[in-house]
Amino acid sequence: MARRRFLSFLAVWLPAALFAWTAGAAPEAHILRIDPSTGLKDGKPLLTSVIEVVQFNRLSDVLQPCSGASAAQTLNCWSEQLEKPGALFSPFPFPEQNAHFLVKVNGEDTLTKFADKIQWGKAQNQPKVGTAWLVTVDASSAMGGRFGDARAIAHELIEEMQPNDLLDLTFFDDVQVVSDTKWKTFKQRADLGNALNAFKSTSPSHGRDRALFSQIKNMTQDAFGSLGNSDQPDSVPLHQAMVVLSNGAGRGDPESASPSADVFHQYLDQGRFPAENTSLPKTPLPVISIWLPNPSSLSENIYRNNEAQFMQSLANPEIGGFFDIVEEGKGAAKAKTIGGLVRARFNAMWLIHWTMSCINSSVEQTFNLVFENTKPAIAPDGTFKDVPLGVDPTQWPLDVDVAKTTKAAQDNPLYPGGQFTVYGDFCWSGDKTRAESYFIPAGTKPDPNLANSRDPAVAKQAMQQLQAEHMLGTATAAGDGYVTFTVPDDDKILDGSGDNAVSHLVIYDNKAHRASAMDAATVLSLKATKKPFSLPLIGGIAGLVVVIVLLVLVLLRGGGKKRGGGTPPAAPPGYGPPPGGYGPPPGGYGGPPGYGGPPPPAGGYHQYGASPAVAAPMAVAAVAAAVAPAVAATPQPLFAMPAQPPPGVAPSAGRDSGGPPPIVELPCPSCGMTTMATRGQLSVCFSCGHPIPAELTIHAKGGGGELAPGFPHAERAARPTHAGGSDASPRVARRRLPPRPVGSVHHPRGL
Repeated sequence: MARRRFLSFLAVWLPAALFAWTAGAAPEAHILRIDPSTGLKDGKPLLTSVIEVVQFNRLSDVLQPCSGASAAQTLNCWSEQLEKPGALFSPFPFPEQNAHFLVKVNGEDTLTKFADKIQWGKAQNQPKVGTAWLVTVDASSAMGGRFGDARAIAHELIEEMQPNDLLDLTFFDDVQVVSDTKWKTFKQRADLGNALNAFKSTSPSHGRDRALFSQIKNMTQDAFGSLGNSDQPDSVPLHQAMVVLSNGAGRGDPESASPSADVFHQYLDQGRFPAENTSLPKTPLPVISIWLPNPSSLSENIYRNNEAQFMQSLANPEIGGFFDIVEEGKGAAKAKTIGGLVRARFNAMWLIHWTMSCINSSVEQTFNLVFENTKPAIAPDGTFKDVPLGVDPTQWPLDVDVAKTTKAAQDNPLYPGGQFTVYGDFCWSGDKTRAESYFIPAGTKPDPNLANSRDPAVAKQAMQQLQAEHMLGTATAAGDGYVTFTVPDDDKILDGSGDNAVSHLVIYDNKAHRASAMDAATVLSLKATKKPFSLPLIGGIAGLVVVIVLLVLVLLRGGGKKRGGGTPPAAPPGYGPPPGGYGPPPGGYGGPPGYGGPPPPAGGYHQYGASPAVAAPMAVAAVAAAVAPAVAATPQPLFAMPAQPPPGVAPSAGRDSGGPPPIVELPCPSCGMTTMATRGQLSVCFSCGHPIPAELTIHAKGGGGELAPGFPHAERAARPTHAGGSDASPRVARRRLPPRPVGSVHHPRGL
């Protein structure tokens, strides 16, 4: 009667409980692991993830063949239907074209890039692609004959170990763990087999009650918490699973019931052992719960409902867990089937690599896997929130596009004092102050302490040393896809010579404290060359040469040697200088007859402090005498005298009568200032001393024998006639000019 009541209850409860697993028919994506260690692919940081996409089937369809089974055959029928391949769930292809794997950086979701994928079962030859199996065997006295079925299933799991698998075989009774092999590798399978063979019977009873839930929880924390310890294998697989082989008897313990198992179920999904240590990485733990019910009895039937619910609630098929029922004596027959089903589920997982350029600067990271435009729609997974990767974020290398950067350096090699550009996917949002480049001096190896932020003092010392050696390149422009640096002006950046010269350098983010690859094999090596001649310097020298050539040409045109080496042609008759030159007229510069006054002293007025009105033209004459040799050698066409005197002017005007040559005023062709000149004669400017060609003076102001108004020698001009007739010695009133310092040059009319 009790057995019939139990089977009637189970017929109602078990399908309802299992239905909770498969309520949704749409495919679901589950992130099962994100590898905390970093990798590189083509110089770019690589993230490894274990993901599955599973579509669950309707349980009513799976159990439909058992609708006509008798009560005694119901459990066995259900077990057979659950063990059929693909009965409860089927794997689903991973649609990388529609998948978006996001990481939150500084509060914003940043897209990663899909790199490659491979199914788990086809990647067993890759490092760390394996499962850490914790196999717990209930050896309490209450197991009775079911202990042999449990050992048979454990033996099959040991036999099916893969090269990268680990396995920890643990036996526990109703009080404690009685045997623990610790983690053993594939090569240590013999030790596991020996431990299994050595434990052939159950342990003595320690009482009726047992805290089964607490025992399972403690074994989970102890085993998976020790992974990676110094006394454990060095290589930890990317995946892990727990197998519980028990009758589910936790009598007298209120926690060893379905509600507690549900809480434990969630605890295993979170995947941190212990849960209080939030710095541990998240490693969701699938549980394969195999219920080995004891034979029916009066006392057994009282607790059987609770045992069935507890064992079923431990399993978490949503992340790869599995639940099965093994009746007495069928352990060996079903062991291979159970192991094959579990491994088939695991082999359908996907090992997916992503290139992730940006990462949060804190230890905790948040990931989100979403899909778009898939048919049918795939449910996303956002369970990895604020979880640690178990890696120092400063050790995540900068994403440098090595191929593009190397190509740019091939086209434009680096050289001391120049500039170069590094391409990649950076996370400094155009802030060039964050970017630095450190060059490795020739003959030395990269210093791995440069970005070893776990020891900031050492990293700081390494960077200071390179900076002291002028091996630091500063950024002149930066964006998320590039950064342009200056190259230290030092030949120590060149390693090698000729076409084989290269520069070794490391790119550094001084805010996130992240660097590009730094070991000797992956350090950034770019083509370099010697410093070329400075184009501005060459241009300056060329410009100076041009200026010198132009100056020589000017001198040749204005004051060089005589063209052709001959003497300049003679002036036409009447236009040359008077005999004896332009010295003082006979009788000196005194007034005309009857004017009075002493003659000028010998040597001119400047010897005795001549007045400014007289000293100015004398100073100009001195300047003219100084430049006369250069003027004499000027090419003839520029200074040639006209063949005939200007109209109205006699060729002997001002000379036949013994007077001075006619004086005119005109603007200087060089400085533009008004100056005085002798008509038809080569002169110089009063202001700048520039030669004034003779032809420019012919039509200047003041014609014939008149003197230009205001000239100091105006006293030699014609004077008004006396009353009653003309005067042979014309007289005009002497003009008064304001006094000027001795030796200054007078500019007529204040110019």
